[in-house]
Amino acid sequence: MSDRLKKIYLLPIATAGLFASYFLVDLAVNKFSERNSAPSTQSVSKEDLLAPYLENLRMPQDKPLSNIHLPLANLGQQLFFDVRFSKNEQISCATCHSPEKSFTDGKSKSAGIAQTDKNAPTLIFVAQQKWFFHNGRADSLAAQALGPIENDKEHGFNRVRVAKIVDKYYRLNFEQIFGALPPVEGIQDIYEGQGIPSQKEPIQVSEAVGAFALATLGDKTQLKSLLAKAQRERTQPAHLLMAQFGLAVQGQTEFDRLSPPVQDSINQIFAWFGLAIAEFEKTIVTEASPFDQFATNFLQSRQLSQSMGRQFGMRELSGFELFATKAQCFQCHHGPLFSDQQFHNIGLPQLENSTLDLGRSVGLILSKKNVFNCKSSYFQHVPSKILIPIFEQITQSETCKESEFLDENESDFVGAFKTPTLRNLPDTAPYFHDGRATDLLQVLDFYDQPEAFEPSVGHRAPLIKNLNLSDSEKADLVAFLKSIRGQPRWGVDELNQ
Repeated sequence: MSDRLKKIYLLPIATAGLFASYFLVDLAVNKFSERNSAPSTQSVSKEDLLAPYLENLRMPQDKPLSNIHLPLANLGQQLFFDVRFSKNEQISCATCHSPEKSFTDGKSKSAGIAQTDKNAPTLIFVAQQKWFFHNGRADSLAAQALGPIENDKEHGFNRVRVAKIVDKYYRLNFEQIFGALPPVEGIQDIYEGQGIPSQKEPIQVSEAVGAFALATLGDKTQLKSLLAKAQRERTQPAHLLMAQFGLAVQGQTEFDRLSPPVQDSINQIFAWFGLAIAEFEKTIVTEASPFDQFATNFLQSRQLSQSMGRQFGMRELSGFELFATKAQCFQCHHGPLFSDQQFHNIGLPQLENSTLDLGRSVGLILSKKNVFNCKSSYFQHVPSKILIPIFEQITQSETCKESEFLDENESDFVGAFKTPTLRNLPDTAPYFHDGRATDLLQVLDFYDQPEAFEPSVGHRAPLIKNLNLSDSEKADLVAFLKSIRGQPRWGVDELNQ
């Protein structure tokens, strides 16, 4: 395990549960290291080798409805599927997160009002995640739910119009949960399509990040063009690169012209709107996958042969052993979600005609300056005692505490994206944050020889190295990865059955 990963796991904010998880991960990785170092005089059985991995990868054990506010989740479900919260009244959250596709859309790049530049991640077990979006620009599920609403390419809507629709169609539902809604009568609609910035200040990466990104650009044609432009404009090339990622607050918006009390009322309703959708999204889980059933059987019997079944046989077992050892997948894909929930630059090359993306470097800035982040005043005032746990899941979260220690100028964040869950991969193609891989074999082909590619920007994480897998080994890995699919279940009514 790298020193950087150990630093992340051993942050002072670590809870007892997180420390226990770290111990299991470290134990499993040490098993891997022992097996791949000098020959030992003492042989280790396959059962003993795989047991720590299986213990670590057990699916989330909490009952889905145990910590959920049921009326709020039911309200959130209605909002999730309601197309009225979009510019053309045709887009809902389910447009890009369809239950039939394990809450993705099957597209390389998702499309709402227009095509975006990212692949829609699955919402399976999203309640277990710490950061949201590929670059982690939201630090809570509620903040995540609000982002697409005001994105011009997704819902193309804004919070003023959200508040007015809530007031017209959902007032009773909201007031039964949150109490009296702030007044919105007489507030003039802000014209369609104008999203209101979630940040009150300009967003700008630092000169240090800009210079590092410039020095590590993988596309030399792009670098040459940037240098030529800097010479023509007599400016620093790093400043030009920084400008690509700056999100300026340009002048006064129509929202800014509203009085501060009215702005606060709109923002409060919008925050509650996000809370409701988030509460519904917490119900999105799966039944046990063939792998989960195998793991449960093994951890009870400690006998591999007795634990396998029709959907998890020798090929899947061989793939799992490769996953845990030679292929080194477990170093990032561990825990119940098969994700360390951290951000890594895996060294993907720049795609032709694509926009350079600094990943986590920009995502962390956006998160810290988001009006609706975990420090937001709109999540501090709890309207009733029964809602205290819901609000504290945001304001007292491990993620919120961790964010205080994170530095957006960290060079490892440049070009880094979140480790995705591996659950339900058969339903969630295409793969990678930009949807460049159409099937799992293409994913494995990249990870097999990553050193053949020049990273788009930044440095490839040290743990990403050539694996030299055979075709048969790749086929076994694919079989194993497909075995982690469980039947999706979602919504209060279905989970109560």
